Order: sequence, then C-alpha cells, then structure tokens
Amino acid sequence: MVNLPSNQGTGVGKQWGAVTWGASAVLLDLMMPEVDGFDILHQLRDHPATHDLPVIVISAIADTFESEPAAQEVQAVFPKPLNVPRFLQTLKDLTAPAFAT
Repeated sequence: MVNLPSNQGTGVGKQWGAVTWGASAVLLDLMMPEVDGFDILHQLRDHPATHDLPVIVISAIADTFESEPAAQEVQAVFPKPLNVPRFLQTLKDLTAPAFAT
C-alpha cells in the first residue's frame, strides 16, 4: 500500500490500493489538488510490491517533467491534451504481458 493524505472531496481515504487492486499500470497526474504526483511516484518506486509497476504520466507539465530525474522512473509521459490513440497503444504495450497467460 502507498500512504496518501485523505482526499475529503472524494472519500479516497488514507490508503491507495494499487497492490490490493492488482493494477497492471498506474496513470499518474503530477499536479493534483491535494496530493503531489512526485511523492506518489517515489512511494510507488520505494514499495517492493509496486516497484516494477509501469507508470504512465499524463500531465500539463509533461514537457518540463521529461527533463527531471524522476522521468527515468516512468515508462511513458504524455502531455495534456492527451493523444488518445498513442496513449491507448502505449497502455496496451505496457500491460499486454500482464494479460498474456
């Protein structure tokens, strides 16, 4: 589990369940109102259960983020507005191994 502050607006609570939900990938915005996307990324990479989970960043600051050291920790970066066909292909490519059994 990754600990996050409570989001009173949506009732998300203090635990984020990428591990318990069995996520195949994480879509991450870096600029959220109550949570820092950079902190989430670091928590994902620090936790053994989510260390290798593919992370796709979708953010208005994607161009700036690509020059950050943290950009090396994600599998793809997309600026907003989202190029949906490219995004869907990337998501398919990153998650196909999880469904190939």
